[in-house]
Amino acid sequence: MGIRIYKKLGWGLNNLEENDLRINWKIATDELYDLEAKNYLEYLHKLREEDQQKEIREQDISLVLEISVIERTFHDRRIYEDACLNENINKDVELILRQNCKNLEINSAIESGGDDGLRLSNVFHIMPLIMGFKWERYADAIDYAEHNIKHGSENSYLTRKAEFLPIAPWPYDAYYMDKRTGESIGDGGNKINLFTKLKNTNYFEKPRPDKVTQELVGMNVQEALENIVSEVPKEIRRLLEWTNIFDDKDAWKDLRPMLYTHWG
Repeated sequence: MGIRIYKKLGWGLNNLEENDLRINWKIATDELYDLEAKNYLEYLHKLREEDQQKEIREQDISLVLEISVIERTFHDRRIYEDACLNENINKDVELILRQNCKNLEINSAIESGGDDGLRLSNVFHIMPLIMGFKWERYADAIDYAEHNIKHGSENSYLTRKAEFLPIAPWPYDAYYMDKRTGESIGDGGNKINLFTKLKNTNYFEKPRPDKVTQELVGMNVQEALENIVSEVPKEIRRLLEWTNIFDDKDAWKDLRPMLYTHWG
């Protein structure tokens, strides 16, 4: 078994099958490890050049922010590499810079199955590259303590789990989509937020008139409950498109917010 417990937030699937046709397994098990963030950044800049041809109000602000964060992370990496030559570097600064370097690893942002006993073979998990520093942790003393309380010092396989989240992690928690089409619903507005609050407080366990959801999201109650889900972030969709890791181009619509725990 592995020696580190990993916990990752992101979006995922928990129903992969052996040789699942949705996944390009050549990329997932081989080529993914050769992909580099600098090439992904070049891809984003090309998208930005195309986006700038649109009216300003139609341009994608998430693309601008993603480019900015990745470029800043590259800057921090250069500082870290220079600082490594300095024996007097502050250890706290070194830790922060080293962690920032990690979220530039494509193969850390994407996990696809695995038959090594460390990960869950039925799980696909992906996080935005720019959230790696905030959404991933490993070798945490509290995680080890919780594992030992529940399972003892052995049986590390029992720690592995993929848990769907009722609400997406911040800053994506106010955005929803129609899972049938992938189209955004509400764009974080008050109406969609009110609908999700009612849903999460079991308001709809009792029969409710369709006018409630018609006014909020333009659907009847049953349609809304079945089809409105947390929106897959644009940062994840761009990463999927660039890696070509999905052979099924509609598979991203099935991704849901997930906390993934495994060993490594």
